Amino acid sequence: MRFITTLLATIFLTSANAQTIGLQHYDPELSYEGMTLIDPISTENIYLIDNCGKLVHTWTSDYNPRLTSYLLEDGTLLRATRGGEGNIAFNLPNGGGLVEKLDWNSNVLWSYTFSNDSLLQHHDIEPMPNGNILVLVWDRMTNEEAIQAGRNPSLLPDGELWPDAILEVEPVGSDTINIVWFWRFKDHLIQDFDASKDNYGVVADHPELLDINYVNNNGANDWIHGNSIAYNETRDEIVISSRKMSEIYIIDHSTTMAEAAGHSGGNRGKGGDFLYRWGNPQVYDKGTEQDRALFGQHDAHWIPEGYPDENKIILFNNGRNRTPIEYTTIDIIEPPLALDDSYTYLGAAYGPVAASWSYEELGEDTLYGSFISGAHQLPNGNVLIADGPSGVIQEVTANGELAWEYVVPVDSDGPISQGETTVENTIFRTRRYAMDYPGLPNDLIAGEPIELNPTPSNCEVVYLSIQNSEQPEFSIYPNPATQSIAFNGASGIETVRFFDAKGVLVQEQIVDLNETLDISSLSSGIYFVNIELTDANFWSKLVVTN
Repeated sequence: MRFITTLLATIFLTSANAQTIGLQHYDPELSYEGMTLIDPISTENIYLIDNCGKLVHTWTSDYNPRLTSYLLEDGTLLRATRGGEGNIAFNLPNGGGLVEKLDWNSNVLWSYTFSNDSLLQHHDIEPMPNGNILVLVWDRMTNEEAIQAGRNPSLLPDGELWPDAILEVEPVGSDTINIVWFWRFKDHLIQDFDASKDNYGVVADHPELLDINYVNNNGANDWIHGNSIAYNETRDEIVISSRKMSEIYIIDHSTTMAEAAGHSGGNRGKGGDFLYRWGNPQVYDKGTEQDRALFGQHDAHWIPEGYPDENKIILFNNGRNRTPIEYTTIDIIEPPLALDDSYTYLGAAYGPVAASWSYEELGEDTLYGSFISGAHQLPNGNVLIADGPSGVIQEVTANGELAWEYVVPVDSDGPISQGETTVENTIFRTRRYAMDYPGLPNDLIAGEPIELNPTPSNCEVVYLSIQNSEQPEFSIYPNPATQSIAFNGASGIETVRFFDAKGVLVQEQIVDLNETLDISSLSSGIYFVNIELTDANFWSKLVVTN
């Protein structure tokens, strides 16, 4: 069993010069310890930093991201890149095309180009628990196909449409795939424009389908603009975010490919039709602009089980075209479920009426990421926010307190010097991985910050990896604790040491682990507890509320 924790030295120290990039703020008592993955859009390098803003690892690639990267549990890096660009059938800048998997030393283990005259990967990919990959692609429709599907010809300024689709692929060898599942928006359309064409019906009667004639941006070819996909293994469902519709959609992944193209089958009996949608009910004639809750959102995904808001959906609600002012919120929503675990629909707009939790930063420092961007909840309930356009990453608590802030210190030429500023440090989104994440090696060593000429700092994260296969699972209880604690899973007279959030030893005691330990002298706060046994060494994090 592996135990990894951190001891935090002191808060970041600034110099007389302006701290324009890199670490801006760090509160060890509030922040969640981990490694933050940063894949700047302007460069081929991918960075892993600790909470002190120090560089722990760098991957190099032949390609800039387009746009998503994941550190997998086996230690490999999965990312979508610009390697498939140059396809003249798809001429938008958000296209990528090549998906690659790198080992820890940046060797390419597998890559595949999703780019031809019919489809092009863009924005997002999603690793699945079985090793397969979900790939978001544009799915080309010609002018004739779009009109036959019921599109109003006046809403075809680009002469064709690119609705989104999702491929599930199994990587094979170093450069091959097996397609195991395929879902397409164009199989789930409704229109009330032309009764002589396909998909004709009453839009309001079919919330499970997408109105092919609901447009903004004058109906350009990238008409839906999906920008994220995420998978829920427990429910076997996929959530899709559409920026142009300002909606999210949940579909059933349990279908066969034939069922995914139809309207029946799968666990929910609805084939590939929408099981749930939320954000902009006017798209399916169940509301007006005043009922709209999403504004060009990104990064919609389920919060993992075991987290404070498990199984709810979190997203970065960009705020584009929000009135009376444009500003961003980070929203958590809880889709209503019926007794049979299906999504509740009562004939009006899908619920909920509002988010169950929302973070907004208004005033002089209004948070407004007008495009790209993302957010995800951490295991302690904090939320890590990537304001993509500005390259600013913030960690906030559930109460809205700032725990950590970092400005990405790179541009298209690589790292820049402290004191300088850049407008080329955009990121699509970011993720933080816990210190005991299986994909992180045991021998992590932090170097200097990414930026050049960094401000001197005595902020330090110490990584402790302890292998133990003989002792049973160990824990301290209660946690949080007041006055005293006890121990599960160990016995014997050993040494217990308490370090505060700055890494200072504040209490050391030889105790019998079969009995309780008095901690009444400890002040309220976060402590790292080292328990030294005869043949093992444990670390645990303890919250004291004396």
